[in-house]
Amino acid sequence: MLLEVNNLGKSFGGVKALQGVSFSFAQGQIGALIGPNGAGKTTLFNLLTGVFPPSSGEIHFRKRLLNGMSAVQISALGMARTFQNLQLFTNMSVLENVMVGCHGQTKTGLLGAALRLTSRKEEKHIRKTSLEMLDKVGLMDYADSPADTLPFGQKRLLEIARALAMRPEIILLDEPAAGLNPTESRFLVDLIYRIRSEGATVVLVEHDMETVMELADKIVVLDFGEKIAEGTPVEITRNDRVIEAYLGREVQQPA
Repeated sequence: MLLEVNNLGKSFGGVKALQGVSFSFAQGQIGALIGPNGAGKTTLFNLLTGVFPPSSGEIHFRKRLLNGMSAVQISALGMARTFQNLQLFTNMSVLENVMVGCHGQTKTGLLGAALRLTSRKEEKHIRKTSLEMLDKVGLMDYADSPADTLPFGQKRLLEIARALAMRPEIILLDEPAAGLNPTESRFLVDLIYRIRSEGATVVLVEHDMETVMELADKIVVLDFGEKIAEGTPVEITRNDRVIEAYLGREVQQPA
């Protein structure tokens, strides 16, 4: 398995945000984490990417134990993410935002980029890669535009482009369809399929159940910080505990 989570827990003071959560995703899968608001989905993403340390349990990525690693170290192993609340550099151009993601993969790194220590050869490669990522998400025409002038849906795509610029083996998308119109949502679904076809594993936190049911090979369901189900879309929609906690009777079962 590419990503394995074993008995993971996280407490903030006396509050248990996650407890006893275990699951795995294989190389090339599209996985989804779903559950009601406050179920612990974003907290789980924060543990996976080194934002917070786990209180208990283990996380393995590519057979390596991630416990104790920093976010920078985990990113360097091949894990990238986007955020539920957009994390863009609004004072930079669209292209420059993606180039920031590329700098994490250079010899000089982010600090070197800030100090303008990146070599001309590296800078040329970074620009080329960043333009390729913008083309992939349909934002090439906006490369020189200020990031804060983009409509909300395109800002979502910009964050994905920046994450892809890190050439990750696995990309974690936190509510990527939130706030998108139907056309943008369709583009996002097609983009995620393309990302997977190019060899990356995708795991998304998402409330748009149509998107989840179309995309996901495997779904993990959280409720009050605990895993209550894991399986295919068909299995999840037929799980009484999931229906009671989250999906509701109106969700149609896949054929």
